[in-house]
Amino acid sequence: MRMRRHKVKVICFGLVVAAVIFYLEPLQPRFEGLTVRQWIERNADRREFPRREVVEYFGVSAVPVLVRELQPSGLFQFTLTFERATGKSWLNGLQPADFDRRMACVDWAKRLLAIDPGVFGRMVAKTSDNEEALEIARLFYGEHYLRETLLVFARQNTNAQLQARATQLLQYYREMI
Repeated sequence: MRMRRHKVKVICFGLVVAAVIFYLEPLQPRFEGLTVRQWIERNADRREFPRREVVEYFGVSAVPVLVRELQPSGLFQFTLTFERATGKSWLNGLQPADFDRRMACVDWAKRLLAIDPGVFGRMVAKTSDNEEALEIARLFYGEHYLRETLLVFARQNTNAQLQARATQLLQYYREMI
């Protein structure tokens, strides 16, 4: 019985530590006390464009977080599934928060692109994973302009490495659809 209580305490302690690490992100870089994810949440909650100095501070290191946060949350997916299965839209009130968070990521990417126009090319050239590169392209240019964006980069003549990578991604994108 004593061993069982000890195991329960250890499990509870582990869950608390995991929650603290997830929400407080103690090892992540901070600007004015907030991490990239926390800045995204703040911008989404306040529906404000990210501050230039914040975007400059984090620079390209924010892109992986932006790509991850751009994805629809599990809660958003659940509300859609619930609505499709039941025909009821009771949980739709949860969707705007997810939309605001994703739009905050897009706003951040736009600001970063305005500050550093070459960031997209460097990020795409750096990753060899085609799916990840397409997600970066979606972040910076949106789903509706993805094909056109890749075409423009594939046809440009100033950066041969980016041209080759964009051509490769365009082929991969065409195979996906």
